[in-house]
Amino acid sequence: MKPEKCKQNIKKSKTDLLSLFHLNYIFVQTEMKMKKLLLLIPVLGYWVACTSDKGPVPITDTDNCDSTVSYSTDIAPIMTDYCISCHTAGGSGTGDFTTYAELKQKADNGSLKNRVVDLKDMPQAGSPTISEEQRKMINCWIKQGAPNN
Repeated sequence: MKPEKCKQNIKKSKTDLLSLFHLNYIFVQTEMKMKKLLLLIPVLGYWVACTSDKGPVPITDTDNCDSTVSYSTDIAPIMTDYCISCHTAGGSGTGDFTTYAELKQKADNGSLKNRVVDLKDMPQAGSPTISEEQRKMINCWIKQGAPNN
């Protein structure tokens, strides 16, 4: 091999080697950044989970029910004010809440507590809303066996 050719090969090898080192440096730097990003993902997930609105908190069975809740004086007026516009015979809601028997059925199968007390999605949006105190009263009435008193 001629000395000129040899010098060219060495020069090319040095250039290739420098390019290889440069690419390796870029790869290592990128890999370090990716590792930092991967470590950041669980932290961000935890932060979002801890700071996001988890929606309505269900009323628990530890709520005090100090006094007996009456269907006729406590629950029926709430149903009249907030529910029977839909929950009446022929209405758009399921069940007729103008009668004790149908409301008792909803209390016994858990759907009244689920929708009004836990999910708080009844009454529907756009309708007047039931206060937390009224929701607690409904919950207590259900816990007391939903009596017809």
